[in-house]
Amino acid sequence: MMNVENKQQTELVSDAYLAYLKNLVISYIFGGKESLSFNVVVEKLKNLFSIDELILEGGGLLNGSFLNEVCNRCVSDK
Repeated sequence: MMNVENKQQTELVSDAYLAYLKNLVISYIFGGKESLSFNVVVEKLKNLFSIDELILEGGGLLNGSFLNEVCNRCVSDK
C-alpha cells in the first residue's frame, strides 16, 4: 500500500476541506480510512459509478504503486 503523507484522500481529511469541495460542487470518494488504498478506490469506482476500465496517467511513483497493489491483487485472485 502506498504511504501518502497528504490525508486529503482518506477519511482523515478535515471537515473544512470537505466543505470547500462541496462549495465548489466537486464530488469525492475516500480512498481508505487512514492511508490511501488503490484497491479501495478501484472498488468504489466500480460499485458507485459502474467504471470497469481506467486510464492511469501518472508518473513513476503513482503508476508503480497502483500496479504493485491492484495488479498483485488481480493476479492472486486467479
